[in-house]
Amino acid sequence: MDTQGESSSLFSKFCYDIFLCFRDHLYDRLQRIQESNSSSHSFHSFISYSSDSEGESSTSSKFFYDVFLSFSGKDTRCTFTGHLYDRLRRDGFQIFKDDKSLRKGDVISTALEGGIEKSIISIVVLSIKYASSSWCLQELVKILQCKIFLKQRVMPIFYDVLPTEVRKQTGEFGKEFAKLKEQFGAEQMQEWAAALTEVANLSGRPVLANGDEPKFIELIMKDVKKEVNHTPLHVASYPVGLDSHAKDIMESLRQSECENEVRMIGIYGLGGIGKTTLAKDIYNRLFRNVHFDGSCFLSDVRLQDKIFGLDKVQEKLVNILLKTEDFKVNNVPEGISLIKSRLGSKKVLIVLDDVDSEKQLEALARERSWFGLGSLIIITTRDKQMLNQLGEKERYEAKLLNDDEAESLFYRHAFENIPLPPQNYVDLAHRIIKYSGGLPLALVTLGSHLRGRSIKEWTSEFKKLTEIPHDDIQSILKTSFDGLPHDTKNVFLDIACAFHGLSEYDVTRILNACRFHTESEIATLVQRNLLQRDGLCLVMHDLVRDMGREIVRLESAQYPGKRSRLFIPEEVCDVLQGNNGSKNIEVLKLDRVGELKGVDLSTEAFKQMKKLRVLIINELRISGDFMLLSKELRWLSWQKCPLNYIPPDFPAANLVVLDMRGSDIEEFGLNLQCCKKLKELNLSYCKRLSKTSNFSGARSLEILQLQYCNLSDTGIHVGIGSLSSLISLDLSGNNFHCLPFDFSKLRLLKELRLNDCENLHTLPPVSNLENLKIFELRNCQRLVKITELDNLPSIESINMCNCSFLQNPFNEGFFSAPALSFPSRNNPYQQGLQIYLECNEIPDWCSNKVTAPSICFTMPKHKYKFLGMVLWFICDGWNQSHFRYFIVTVAHKERFLTWNRHIETPILHGEVSRVYYISHSNRPFNGLVFNGGEEITVKECHVEATVSKIGIHLLYLDQHGNVTSLPAKVDHSYTAYPEEARDRKSSSLTEATGHSSYKARRPFDSHCPRMDHS
Repeated sequence: MDTQGESSSLFSKFCYDIFLCFRDHLYDRLQRIQESNSSSHSFHSFISYSSDSEGESSTSSKFFYDVFLSFSGKDTRCTFTGHLYDRLRRDGFQIFKDDKSLRKGDVISTALEGGIEKSIISIVVLSIKYASSSWCLQELVKILQCKIFLKQRVMPIFYDVLPTEVRKQTGEFGKEFAKLKEQFGAEQMQEWAAALTEVANLSGRPVLANGDEPKFIELIMKDVKKEVNHTPLHVASYPVGLDSHAKDIMESLRQSECENEVRMIGIYGLGGIGKTTLAKDIYNRLFRNVHFDGSCFLSDVRLQDKIFGLDKVQEKLVNILLKTEDFKVNNVPEGISLIKSRLGSKKVLIVLDDVDSEKQLEALARERSWFGLGSLIIITTRDKQMLNQLGEKERYEAKLLNDDEAESLFYRHAFENIPLPPQNYVDLAHRIIKYSGGLPLALVTLGSHLRGRSIKEWTSEFKKLTEIPHDDIQSILKTSFDGLPHDTKNVFLDIACAFHGLSEYDVTRILNACRFHTESEIATLVQRNLLQRDGLCLVMHDLVRDMGREIVRLESAQYPGKRSRLFIPEEVCDVLQGNNGSKNIEVLKLDRVGELKGVDLSTEAFKQMKKLRVLIINELRISGDFMLLSKELRWLSWQKCPLNYIPPDFPAANLVVLDMRGSDIEEFGLNLQCCKKLKELNLSYCKRLSKTSNFSGARSLEILQLQYCNLSDTGIHVGIGSLSSLISLDLSGNNFHCLPFDFSKLRLLKELRLNDCENLHTLPPVSNLENLKIFELRNCQRLVKITELDNLPSIESINMCNCSFLQNPFNEGFFSAPALSFPSRNNPYQQGLQIYLECNEIPDWCSNKVTAPSICFTMPKHKYKFLGMVLWFICDGWNQSHFRYFIVTVAHKERFLTWNRHIETPILHGEVSRVYYISHSNRPFNGLVFNGGEEITVKECHVEATVSKIGIHLLYLDQHGNVTSLPAKVDHSYTAYPEEARDRKSSSLTEATGHSSYKARRPFDSHCPRMDHS
């Protein structure tokens, strides 16, 4: 008997070894097939799921059950297994158990196989009677197959048997197993024996029938929770609009899927926009459909870091992923080492939710190499800057809901999932939806808040909400504000309260005057989704703006005069009329007078405002002692000021900007020698102002606007000529005949405007102004001569249109300075210099010219460096409302290289000259090499030809470093628009203006240099 038993045992071991070899061979084969595909098998199955119809829940998966219970009903159904089943159910696990999960009419074997395949973990209760049940043994074989091929977990429970008895089929367990020999053949018995041997070799728990059963069940529950810790996360009660956003990310994952790399996805956006909800949905779609060694949704990293510290967050992450509680982390460097060593070979799915600082990412997921190949890390944040380490395609901006989605989400919460509200609620509901601005947080919060209330209550609540934001919305949005640096908070509150919707240029000027680093602060606010750029303007989501204003209101809810910023007209009026201001006020804005129109206010109203730095009081009537105004005042906008003069005692020591345009001022008495910080003075359109102040002391003044006042020859102070910091000077629309100063000391001047000075007849020399970019003299109809106009290396635009008597001031030498400076400007997108003047002849120095609307010439052979070309057009008046365009075509006759470029010109009247200097280093040429022999054609593309003459002047740099010109060979037989091509000319305007696809003629694209066609 012993010999026979030993032989049987050896044979069983042999069969088991054969089984293991077969299993490993098959598994390796599957792995090779998987690796040979462009996508992994596991991800392929997940992607197939992700494209399911919208009607299917986003959290469903190929796994339907958490646990499959395999047991013998004869000895454990009503005892241990029954108790374990009840406990699993109470703890929320989905369990497949044959007596409670099978439906009538099912084929049992098929149903059982499906139950095993759709379970994450199989618990095998190996009792004595288990061995005598062919049913149980068939289940066991199937369970072990799923372990191999579906990567499912198997947990054996040795109920009143020893693992060795199961492994060798001995003892009472072996006797029960032997009973099956009479019914089944040797082959079947060997398969079952091999299965029993394999399951006995797995790590499991022994349970004694007469032991402490509750204790054993508690230990088993602990094991189960470690293995099945991935109950789908609750995403949202009504996931409106979620599916389309999730599919975008899933599609991106599908396109970039690779088992040989670690991928990261960042989701950023405004607080309350649904980043966490979206991340939960993605997590649910992934964690059961793709095989990960571990997965963890680490919620609210920001808050966990604040409460517990980053070392404990690291500890939690590792323990969850490794399904243990054994690891302890004492400091962040230790945590980093633990993550790298323990997770470096693990394929993991991690969501780091609400990250708000770089140190958090540094501690949790600084490098992809910390995780095993095939891992996926998802990060949600309000601050786009947190995602700088990610590629452009790895960053996803969470979007606001569109109108239909917003309406649907609000209705579901406000009317208990009724698709349409009662008719009497519709208008008010639409107003609330609009107020929410597509922000899911607001739609859910307000909908739930208003559910079940009467229309009267809705009206009252909405009015209140527009004045005082809902606490839940405020707290979520304010989290982003709380994490800002001190100065950034102040910039945010200034914009929210006083400068929302203004141009970024104006906001920057105002806040720079207040000693903020505004460009940097704005960049931070944009990165954190608290501020957006809308064209040239700065805007906020209405709820973000209201959040900022609520912060200011809560500084003193009952007393507006004690707040830091006053901007609501009614409150400003109350404070000023009641003299209720305080030292807390930093910004006061009243840009429309309203009920204070015509009311005389005293400067006493400002006496207590010691910290006032920005004051906007357009049209307001104020009298009294101006010394009572804040000494900290840096920006004063008092447009349409009714005062006749500015008193000399005005507190302007720290004033940076004074804007009094359109005022009734007759005399500007302010002593500018005391305004050492004044950078901008705007007195434009002060029609009664006939005399300026002494400017000699305003050494910091950069912008001086005196246009359209009433200044005559004696009204302009000579001190303007000594303003060495001046960048922009505008004296347009005044009555002087000449200027009492020259420009020689205005070395920093970039803009000089003298338009509409109809009495101006002479100008001081305009030369050696190295920074001058814009020079305008439009409609100076009595101007005869500019004595000097040269050495302006930075010049970009000169406009002398409608200066009827002005002699042409442009000689050949004028273009030398721009020609030499353009290559060093490092701006390839700059078009070059453009000049407009009233002149109907091309000057003699222009070496190549024709009396025709087009010209064709050949570049000369040369050894000099080509710098650029002057294009001089004589055109008829143009009175239409749109721009005109010229096409410049450059073609090399031998290499067949072609390039086209259109040039815009503004609206002008009468016969005028339009002059362009186009640098070789900038657009359109962008450094194209000219060796001579290139054919150049220039033609005007508009339907009605208005160009009567064209001149071309080519500039080169000779061997001595001097600018010189060389003549080209003009083809006088060239006609841009032969009779048969006249119809095609009409279409060229459409092509050039971009109304249809405009493409350059390129006979051989493969030889074409890369040029910008924009």
